[in-house]
This record gives sequence, C-alpha cells and structure tokens, in this order.
Amino acid sequence: MKSLAEIGERELVWRQPHFGTRRFELCAGDDVVAHLTWERALGSLAVAEAFGDRYTFKRTGFLHPQATIRREGSDINLGVFTPAFGGSGPLKLANAPPYRWAATSFWSTRWAWLVDEEHPAVSFAPTMGFIRREAVVTLEPGACERGEAALLVLFGWYLMLLHSDGVAAGAAVVAACG
Repeated sequence: MKSLAEIGERELVWRQPHFGTRRFELCAGDDVVAHLTWERALGSLAVAEAFGDRYTFKRTGFLHPQATIRREGSDINLGVFTPAFGGSGPLKLANAPPYRWAATSFWSTRWAWLVDEEHPAVSFAPTMGFIRREAVVTLEPGACERGEAALLVLFGWYLMLLHSDGVAAGAAVVAACG
C-alpha cells in the first residue's frame, strides 16, 4: 500500500464496498490505500491496515468509556481517546501532540481532528449514501508532515462509525419505547 506522501493531493474516500459488512476501504482514486475491518459483527474490536502498519482499535468501559489504539499483537496503548458527552474528546498519543476529536457541523455529521480548538488537521465529511457508509477525508495543509496523520485518518473513521452506530441504537430505543 502507498504512503500518504505518495498519494499526494488525491481525494481520499472511505467506502463500504459491500452493504451489511463491517469492512471499509480508504480509496485514493482507484487505489485502495487502507482497510478497516471489525473482527465480529457485534463488538468494538477493529483492525486497521494502512501504509505498511496494522493497528487494533477497541472501545472499552461503560461509565467511563475509552477507545484504545494498539499495534496489532501488542498490549501497549499507542493512544487513548476519552469521549465526552456527544462523542468529542481528547486523544493522547505517545510521542505526538494532543488532538481533539470534535464535530464541526451543527448536526454532528462532520468531524475533525483538531490540533487546537480551531485548526483541523484531518476532516471527515460523509457523502450521501443511502445504503453504504462513505466519507470524504480532507488532510489539511501540513497534515502529511505529521507522523501520526495516517493513524488519525484510520482512527477518525473508526470513531465516526462508532458514533453513527450509537446514534442509530439510541434512535431504535426511542422508537421502541415511543
């Protein structure tokens, strides 16, 4: 797979190639440059593969949830995300500046990794897909120079999908109780 630097200025799009599966591809034009796959239909453990690296992402905790980033096969956290109410929150990465995951639109459909409270490094904008989930990823100027940019692209999509699943589950509960 190509590196972010080799991709250059091409548009990046996360796609779900087959409806009903929990496997996603990051595409740069016709090239697939990354994968994100859930280990089981139910659960939060996912494996991400991109740019020669493999990571696992997992949500843990109920009252105090977190999502962890690890190299596949390792028990050492490379990063820990602690969501606040609504899904935003800080990401603490080893050997990298702190980032904040935040909704950048009123209805929380667009999300970004913020370097500080105002400046996005990587942004995610869902496209209008009726059945399959997709999003355009934007690397802001200077983002590719950050060593953790690829990880932010992978983990941001993971968080968007978790958030989307949580919103859908909440709507189903409301509909069933209503």
